[in-house]
Amino acid sequence: MGTLKDAAIEYGEKIDENEFGLVSQSSVKYKNLFTKNAIKNRFKKGNVPWSKGRKLGYNKKQADKIRGRKMSEEQKQKISKALKGRKQPEGSSGVGRIWSDESRKKLSMSQMGKKNPNKGRKRNYKFSDETKLKMSISAMGRISAKKGKTFEEMYGSEKANKLKNQIRKNVITQMTKNSQAVSSIEITIKELLDKNKIQYIHQYNLDNIFIPDFFIKETNTILECDGDYWHSRKEKIVTDRRKNGYYKSKGFRVIRLNESLIKNNPLQCIKIILNPYITFFQKNFEEEEYEWTVNVNSGVSK
Repeated sequence: MGTLKDAAIEYGEKIDENEFGLVSQSSVKYKNLFTKNAIKNRFKKGNVPWSKGRKLGYNKKQADKIRGRKMSEEQKQKISKALKGRKQPEGSSGVGRIWSDESRKKLSMSQMGKKNPNKGRKRNYKFSDETKLKMSISAMGRISAKKGKTFEEMYGSEKANKLKNQIRKNVITQMTKNSQAVSSIEITIKELLDKNKIQYIHQYNLDNIFIPDFFIKETNTILECDGDYWHSRKEKIVTDRRKNGYYKSKGFRVIRLNESLIKNNPLQCIKIILNPYITFFQKNFEEEEYEWTVNVNSGVSK
């Protein structure tokens, strides 16, 4: 097995053998680990690296034993205790390091005259199509370690639940902030409710899970305004069914008024809202017909 000393000597220059602990200090021309020729030639095209084909202390058997090995909880605890309270060596990282005024001045002087690569670049800098293509090609074949995994698989059930709840709260908060941007059909329903002196809460936060358009506390009614285009899409129909199921499980009366009904027959809409016997109403966009449920003791048929 070759040594670093042998590798450097191959380039035909003297080195300081004291660097390798072989002899006492002697005056030599170069003290670099690699010699003058090595530094000059190592980046030349076609130059063969001195380490090519050499085994520099790599033990494959030992590496194979360590690779992929999982530590037991006991081993993890031992390592954790051993590292507890240990401070990071000074100079190993900039984290937590306190620089003296002299060091700061030296650092400042060393950077003088150097151009900042980010100077003049906007925060929302956009990459060119060529750069995007290069980035795309370099990322090809890479598979994220988290791809296809659930939060539970990545973080455990306890932490996963905390993360999900936090994400849900953030989404609800953001939606509540943007609640001023209401649709035209919501404005129409607001005017109808105000005209009939019905008290309501607009953009009601339900359990930090859903935000129905209106909540009428007096009749325990969840009132949704559905745009004909979006709510007729397959994925939206599935979402609306899931919402309806949740509303009903919480004991709410659910009224979903679609866009065409609100615009063409607002009087019918207010009648449906005020009718206490109707416990559920919506337009079935798949069947293109209305469906509703009434209180069985009311004597009103579907």
